Amino acid sequence: MQRPPRKSGRGTVLGVPGQGDADRGVNASGVCYWFAARDEAAAESMADALAAFGFGEVAACPTRRRHFLDGGMGWELAALDDNRYPPGNTGRQQELAVIRHARAIARAHGGFAAGSVTGGGQAFVRHWGPGPPPVLRQNPGSRPSILPVPEVTAPPPGNLALTPDAQLLRPLSLDGLDAVAWSDFYGTGANPVPAEIARLVGARDDRDWGEHLLELLQSIMPNGTCRPDTGPAVSIMAGLLLGDALPAARRCSIYWMLTKAASHYADDMITGADITAATGRPPRPQDLQWAGQARDAVGAVTPDLLTRWDIEPPANRLALTALAALYPSHGQVLASRVAALAAGQHGTKVGHCARIAGQLITGQVQEAAQAAAAMSRWGDTHAQYDIGNELLDQAMLAQAILCNQVSRLLP
Repeated sequence: MQRPPRKSGRGTVLGVPGQGDADRGVNASGVCYWFAARDEAAAESMADALAAFGFGEVAACPTRRRHFLDGGMGWELAALDDNRYPPGNTGRQQELAVIRHARAIARAHGGFAAGSVTGGGQAFVRHWGPGPPPVLRQNPGSRPSILPVPEVTAPPPGNLALTPDAQLLRPLSLDGLDAVAWSDFYGTGANPVPAEIARLVGARDDRDWGEHLLELLQSIMPNGTCRPDTGPAVSIMAGLLLGDALPAARRCSIYWMLTKAASHYADDMITGADITAATGRPPRPQDLQWAGQARDAVGAVTPDLLTRWDIEPPANRLALTALAALYPSHGQVLASRVAALAAGQHGTKVGHCARIAGQLITGQVQEAAQAAAAMSRWGDTHAQYDIGNELLDQAMLAQAILCNQVSRLLP
């Protein structure tokens, strides 16, 4: 295993930061969901709508949360989902359907979903604020309607071999490392990223490589976010690919890094869509700026990376497929190869990914978004996207779901 262990990131569920508790698949003891509302009138209206949907306990009170107040949200709500969802992917998808409906209610009332906590029940809803909530809707025994979801069987992975490897290895070089104007973001007196890259390049064996790669990722993409040095670092790592200095497995881990870095911008845009619509600004503007810089850095090297298709083994071709979909103007050169990959691996996860990538490359955005939404229901990814949210850019949504799946498939 050349790639570091998968990280869960921010626990993003349906594009809501910090909602990881909802991503359990089984609601064993009730979940309390939080929402933000602009004022008392909006909070009362939202509470009525959430109660009408079936939440048995809904409470609202003035907020003390600074990030809510700074965004013009003066009230917060808590709603109890006391459903008992069945185990497995079907129960998970039923719960996610309920969350999507609740998020749509919040949007319709000018607010947004803001997280969740497992357990606590009625007592938590009634007493989570500084005192008795001034707005309380109670309907004992009521539960949100469990919306019907289709049975989904995920296809087999497909061919993800790292052989044959047609790359003729050359001496490894770190040209350009010293020329980068590394940031002083870390406040330690010296930026750790150049030394971490040097240690990675000097790895003694595959285990050493994996440990140093994880160390680098924790600096430049901690907890699913980008930093000011993400862009420069991935540019250096892409140079190692283009320098023909690494075997296929290590190239795969760098392709994985590039795919993650390039797709963070789409993830952040999707994550913040409801908050941006309600407050007029993204929730983490600095993170979004750094994610945009990382996306641009990967985009700058993508044309050269795509020329490597013929020498890469199947797993690395899947990564190139994702990059081609992220940058469809560059990806045009691989349109026929991606189509052939989709046909050759029809009925597998790799084949589905290639089909969605091909649709994005050829401008079939709605078809790609629909296919990606179906793929998101396989239940084997950590992030779950609000696929019914009308605020989301459909191409960006398809790209995010695709890259999430590809990052989990790469060996």
